[in-house]
Amino acid sequence: MGQNIPNVNFSNQPIINTYDVSGYNINASDNQGLPGWNITIRNSNKQISELTGPDGFYEFKYLEDGTYTIFEELQSGWTNTSTASRN
Repeated sequence: MGQNIPNVNFSNQPIINTYDVSGYNINASDNQGLPGWNITIRNSNKQISELTGPDGFYEFKYLEDGTYTIFEELQSGWTNTSTASRN
């Protein structure tokens, strides 16, 4: 006869899609990256801020599905020449 094998348990979790958003904060007059600028991304649940790196690069990783707004903190002496925020 067949053997009884008790307690064969399964554990599952939902698949959550995540997204990365990245880019550069660039000086429009010479196309060089702007280091140390605060870039913020937010949705209805959370807000995350990062400083741009030495080349102006920023990155937000593992964002869950949703609608986000991303914007920079404009520094004194500078004028924004692009869209101030992006959805």
